[in-house]
Amino acid sequence: MAILNQHIKLGISPSMLRSASFDNHLEHLCAVDACCAYPEFETLETFLPDDNSLRQLEIQKMRDAGKTLHYNTPGIFQVAGPGDSGSPDPKQRASALELMKRHIDYAAQAQAPLIVITGCMDRPEHHEDTMKYFEEFFIASSLYAQEQGILVVVEPIERHRFKRLVLGPTWECASLVEKARAAGCANAHTMLDIAHLPLMEEDFDSALAHVSKDLAHVHMGDAVLDPANAFYGHTHPPLGVQGGCFDLDALTYHFLQLLKSGYIPSTPNTSRALISFEVQPYPGASMRTTAQLCYEKALAAFERAFAQFERDNA
Repeated sequence: MAILNQHIKLGISPSMLRSASFDNHLEHLCAVDACCAYPEFETLETFLPDDNSLRQLEIQKMRDAGKTLHYNTPGIFQVAGPGDSGSPDPKQRASALELMKRHIDYAAQAQAPLIVITGCMDRPEHHEDTMKYFEEFFIASSLYAQEQGILVVVEPIERHRFKRLVLGPTWECASLVEKARAAGCANAHTMLDIAHLPLMEEDFDSALAHVSKDLAHVHMGDAVLDPANAFYGHTHPPLGVQGGCFDLDALTYHFLQLLKSGYIPSTPNTSRALISFEVQPYPGASMRTTAQLCYEKALAAFERAFAQFERDNA
């Protein structure tokens, strides 16, 4: 087992690698099936289809391949419509909660240990009300997931541009988790999405400090801030694309700081850290080539980071 896999339970997002899977359940099945054959990744970051036959088939494929599902709720919760938990209409909010409970049930069917929840769309002119409604939704969702033994992690996404969701700054996500825990949600945790930080105009060290107390999951990838670049904005580019913010040196630094914080355990094969890549393919490259290259970069970066960590603590 590579040193990386002794300290980290590494994952990949099938749906990001095959973007057509977001709107087509058969494409989603193909994406999951492909990623089940990637031995270097132990977890898959995605949602499950509403069609019961396809859902059970995907669950079985993951089970047969020894993969663990980290349930990422679909984009329907980030836009106006059935999943809008910040709507001023109480019937709409109730409908969104029932939809979330359905996805939590899907996660339970797959024995997923955690579910990732993002903020709803923001309403700048009614931001405080929208935040209040989302907090109620998050706590109710967390309590429901807690009954099924599932951790809930809240994912920060930019509010002032691109997706424009209610959450938002990383520190606000940490504050929400504190409120949820005070309301009895012992399963509520923070999450660090490193690829989103440049989009939110946040730096890694400050974000890690905000979430380190209850950190349960990390997403990695790249970000591009040049409007002339095809990967500009919230596009989930792969590591090291031209004009990107993160490559081997940055990845090494991130791993080192996660080791120093204690999120990545320094003792091998103990309670390994949960870290996953959410990336679309490199231009002209296949899903497999992209996944393999991301893994090779992560492996090289972690070996460098761990060696530095051991030197610092000798």
